[in-house]
Amino acid sequence: MGCVVALAGLSWWGGVGVIIFAALVAMLAALGFQLAFDRRSIGFPALTVGAIVLFAVWVVQPPDWFELRLSPYKDLSAALRYPGAQIISTQWNAASRVDHVQSEGIRSLPGLSFTFRGSPPKQDGLTFDGDDLTPIPLIAQEQATFAPYLLMSLPFQLRPGGDALVLEPRGGLDVFLARVNGAQSITAVEPNELALAAASAAYADPHLRVVVDEPRAYAERAADQFDVIDLALTAPYRPVTSGAYSLAEDYRLTVEAFEQYLARLKPDGIFTALRWLQTPPSEETRLIALAAEAVRKSGADPSRSIVALRGYSTVLLLVKRGQFTPANCRRSAHLPTPAVSISSPRPICDPVRAIATTSCPWITTLVWPNRYSLIRRVSMTPTRSISRRPPTIIPSSRTSSNGRKRRKCSPRSA
Repeated sequence: MGCVVALAGLSWWGGVGVIIFAALVAMLAALGFQLAFDRRSIGFPALTVGAIVLFAVWVVQPPDWFELRLSPYKDLSAALRYPGAQIISTQWNAASRVDHVQSEGIRSLPGLSFTFRGSPPKQDGLTFDGDDLTPIPLIAQEQATFAPYLLMSLPFQLRPGGDALVLEPRGGLDVFLARVNGAQSITAVEPNELALAAASAAYADPHLRVVVDEPRAYAERAADQFDVIDLALTAPYRPVTSGAYSLAEDYRLTVEAFEQYLARLKPDGIFTALRWLQTPPSEETRLIALAAEAVRKSGADPSRSIVALRGYSTVLLLVKRGQFTPANCRRSAHLPTPAVSISSPRPICDPVRAIATTSCPWITTLVWPNRYSLIRRVSMTPTRSISRRPPTIIPSSRTSSNGRKRRKCSPRSA
């Protein structure tokens, strides 16, 4: 019973209030035992009753020195260090603590091209358990001059006027991009209802349908099909070289989940996901490997259905229910000139290596001159190793100080 009350109390009193409430319950139990075994004692029961009254007040209005102190390395602490930053609201539920932060320093547009000459707009932010800051767009659609320069705009440009499904949009940036790029209808699946309440302005759209559910569960149960399914980027950049997040589980990123996403696509529909580039490659290679296996299990050819685009710090995965053609790239409405046609395959070793573990796959390069630096169409079936020919080691002779010849290995390029 106490566990149920504690979980429900998070929504009523917050984390600090639940801790104080637990202490209050313990005091009530102590008072009951004291009265049951020694009714003549007055001092201890009176002291306990006074503490119970005080703690009952603190449950509703805890003092400042009871507040939780977050690590200075969390995103919320970093955002509050900016001059004038403040917390608009803090809400709790059984799953998380969600803070709505207002700060002039929040300017988050993952995948923005260097060719964008404007200034990123002001945004609010959402943090989950003091971390994972995601932006809340505050501007009107007409002011979103940055949208054509974001990688995430491309799938919506390839399917103009389509039906879009955005999985776990949190602050609503991906929903905003779908709206700006002309999606006819948008379905947003967000498992945390506190995020929807805090970022309510981003979800105020008559063409938007909001579903409170887990993304994978919704994809498994839903009968609707979509032109674009967007698995939103929900976390800021974290280097993984230390291995701190190697064991973190994400059930949205499994082969079975990807099979469900692809099953919800219309013919020629596109599934897309944006992830951070890591050194050495990890997130991007895992993402493409999952997509390749899911496509292969569906009976399609991964080399014809998967496109990976790399920016400065992010990689965009596009998986089509069908085959990509050069015309797909030229259909993007914001391109002033068509992209260069797909050339003959040539070997390129790149951090985005698809699923290659022992050899670098064939990668076809497209030049996109006015928005993105490169588009790479990744073949999932490498035909041969692309590594350079190793240098040849030839022995040379040199006389040592004691008169004996010693052999020295000197490299000579082949």
